[in-house]
Amino acid sequence: MTYRQRSRLHPNLKFVTRNWWYDPWLNEFGYRFPTYEPTQFRDLRWNFHEPDSYATLVAERTPGIFASSGEKAFHRAVAGGDPHAIDLAAGQHPEYRNVADALAGLMSIRTYRSRSMEFLERAVRNGTEPAEHPFISTYLPDAGITVPVAPGVVVHLPIMRTSLALTLAELLQEVDQASAAIDVLRLVEPTTHVRLSLVEVLCQTGQFDAVVEITRGARNDDDVTALTIAFRAIALRESGDRLGADEALDEAMAYPNRSPEIRHLARVQRALLAAEEGKSLTARVELEAVLAENPDHRAAADLLASLRTSVDDRRRGDPTPTAQPGSPNHQGA
Repeated sequence: MTYRQRSRLHPNLKFVTRNWWYDPWLNEFGYRFPTYEPTQFRDLRWNFHEPDSYATLVAERTPGIFASSGEKAFHRAVAGGDPHAIDLAAGQHPEYRNVADALAGLMSIRTYRSRSMEFLERAVRNGTEPAEHPFISTYLPDAGITVPVAPGVVVHLPIMRTSLALTLAELLQEVDQASAAIDVLRLVEPTTHVRLSLVEVLCQTGQFDAVVEITRGARNDDDVTALTIAFRAIALRESGDRLGADEALDEAMAYPNRSPEIRHLARVQRALLAAEEGKSLTARVELEAVLAENPDHRAAADLLASLRTSVDDRRRGDPTPTAQPGSPNHQGA
């Protein structure tokens, strides 16, 4: 389907830079080729330049003779690679404020984590899309960021408001600010990546009803959606809907080519369902299958040990059941 054909169907489709396009209506991304034929991201492997390359990329291209004084000053700041200088340049040239917060935030993640979070939060709350700023399309058209959204799922996205929110949410979770991470994720469009990150945090904080509502109608299209459905199964089980949880796990495991971490999480949840129904043998089969692929899977090993202890207790006539590690925070590696 050509760009023109897609535009008639979905007017929101736009080329954000010379090299890639974004359709917010369908939450799809893709490369742009000389033939103007969009190709979805999932069909090609991205090769984004990460934040430690931003300064070099910008320095490789000099502003034109007729570039404004603001563009030249901001170019010098970014090319210098100093997030503080980038922030100061935006203070003198407010038209670069949002893109400055985005770049300074991403470029200072490794060196000044707390300041990075301040920059990123300001960029997200600003509401402006940095991908549409001329500076990004001119000097950083192929720059992006790698974000570990959830266990087993790492996404590679361009510099855009969604990727900033996902990055900030992960940083907030690292410092035990789950509520703040939820607030940030709710500020941006609920793409599949955002939804996955959100349901993970909601599960961790015990907001299972919200997870069930957010994941309603989710389909297993890729690793991102498969893990989203696995979290839906956790929420349904915690809410007492065992049948719904079992159906969700079937959907999450429908395709064997999904990430091992996702399949293992689903198997552990299936084992928990079986154990809670008194089907210890079924639960052990699921857990042993996980441990056969990953002997270091902590959640599977702990639950299997718990099941074995329960069996030993019953044989000795001990009426006290052994607690099972079944909370959403006990998913293991």
